[in-house]
Amino acid sequence: MVSASFDGTARVTPLPDGEPVVLRGHGAAVLDARFSPSGAAILTLGGDGTARTWDRDGSPLAVVRPAMGNIRIAAWSPTVEHFLVADSGPGARLFDREGMILADFDAGRSTLRAAAFSPDGTRIATGSADGVARVHEAATGKVLAACRGHGALVTSLAWALGGESLVTFAGDGTVRAWDPVTGEPRAVASGLPGRVQQAVTSADGSLLLLRFESERGLDPWVLSPGDLRR
Repeated sequence: MVSASFDGTARVTPLPDGEPVVLRGHGAAVLDARFSPSGAAILTLGGDGTARTWDRDGSPLAVVRPAMGNIRIAAWSPTVEHFLVADSGPGARLFDREGMILADFDAGRSTLRAAAFSPDGTRIATGSADGVARVHEAATGKVLAACRGHGALVTSLAWALGGESLVTFAGDGTVRAWDPVTGEPRAVASGLPGRVQQAVTSADGSLLLLRFESERGLDPWVLSPGDLRR
């Protein structure tokens, strides 16, 4: 188990009752900490504006500092030990666990607000303040499709149905489903109780658990296959 702490450290604790390994290096609170898919490395995101990677024994591997402002997004690929970092600028970068740059991702001229790897790790979807969601080739950063239709910034996004559909949420209060290959819209719904801050997809892709900005906390949003396919 890995946990983040306000004291600027993260802790790796072997279960069920092992002694924790303390990861030290951030100059402010650790906001997030997560294992790589293999469990061999750890990614931490700090309030000091850096992302760091570590061996599971606590040895530091790399420090990534943003080009513009603090890091907003840091996430592992689901299949390999590569991670994506986005700051306050209009793009993102893909790194390996040692911090080598693998690809750059252009989100146009607008600030990137959300990003998610496809289930097979071959594509990355990004959402921007210009209301556009883009699907990129993970290996190169090339834009494969652009999904246009939201009237406000994209606040969150998630892959559904094993990567067959992309679902986006925006500040205009709508949720939209897209064909991630062509960028064509498939469905739109409105009337959500607040702005979606996070969307988590179930293993089969048929259920989204949403976290809203309102006091309602976590609300389930069920997606039917008919809404996500033509």
